[in-house]
Amino acid sequence: MISYLCTSPHEAVKHTDAIYQEIELLRQEFTGSVTSLFPLKRPSSLVPPMLMGVLNLRTIRNRDRAHQINHIFAAGLFHLPMVHLLEKPIIYTVVGGIRKDVKIPPRSFIRKVDRLVVSSKRDQAILAQKIDVAVDCILPSIATDNFEQSKIALDQDDTMHLLMASAPWERTQFESKGIHLILKALQQVANLHLTFLWRGLQVAHMRNLIAQYGVGDKITFINEKVDVNALMHRMHGTILLCNDPAVIKSYPHSLIESLVCGRPVIATPEIAMSDQVSERRCGLILGEFSSNALQNLLVEFRSNYTDLQAYTMTLPKTMFAPSDRLRRYGAIYESLI
Repeated sequence: MISYLCTSPHEAVKHTDAIYQEIELLRQEFTGSVTSLFPLKRPSSLVPPMLMGVLNLRTIRNRDRAHQINHIFAAGLFHLPMVHLLEKPIIYTVVGGIRKDVKIPPRSFIRKVDRLVVSSKRDQAILAQKIDVAVDCILPSIATDNFEQSKIALDQDDTMHLLMASAPWERTQFESKGIHLILKALQQVANLHLTFLWRGLQVAHMRNLIAQYGVGDKITFINEKVDVNALMHRMHGTILLCNDPAVIKSYPHSLIESLVCGRPVIATPEIAMSDQVSERRCGLILGEFSSNALQNLLVEFRSNYTDLQAYTMTLPKTMFAPSDRLRRYGAIYESLI
């Protein structure tokens, strides 16, 4: 049995957080418990990593004794002092992107962790230059059986429908996740409709922004759990922007789900997954984090949609299936028991 420990707070809308979805896929296969280390009910970047787990240390230690392995899932490579209280082996998985100037935790922390795992080859290469321990790379996956591939037409006068499904956790992320750029683009680009899929946080602020930009008639705002597969088949693609790799997963679920459904994506180079998107030609990458650049890219996306969708349709569904991830984590678990 595995004690899964997560640095994210509990979900505001159940079954909508990508990290908890990835943990659940593992827990279903290997059994175990799930504990949030975050000390508050709502997410905040002001909470220092040293406070992770301090409010439920008794639960964490009891589960350490009752389980065979501790598996930590964290948005970044944080120094978590609570790990020094654990007796069983520790796996530490970084799900977020890693900055090139990442601050490495103390050596005592790195040595306490038995296996360090990152979510992209790019992140693996960054850490390989900064620490002298082995770093595994295991790409994220989704329950691909829940998604189906299909084609959709986009003629010259059709409205282009895009999905944005990585909602900010706090106000500062409205800038870093490009929300303002998208809203400005909606003001300027004709025949464009955005569906924002939210998860119970910063809802009032987002509604206020939509009103301020005057683009309510070009937006569908959803703040509840939905059938993403059904929703995706009404979309032409998915857009996800950021100017800081640390605020988003290296392989965001919304982009994975889009590709599995045969929908090309728009992303930024700060997202590690953009390397694979460029290589497989299944989307476009925003070279400059600006409103004008985004507007031009949206026009290019529409103009090249037939080719982009064709390349996306050639991607094997197994590319993001959980089988390989389960096998590799299973091998790690077995080596530590």
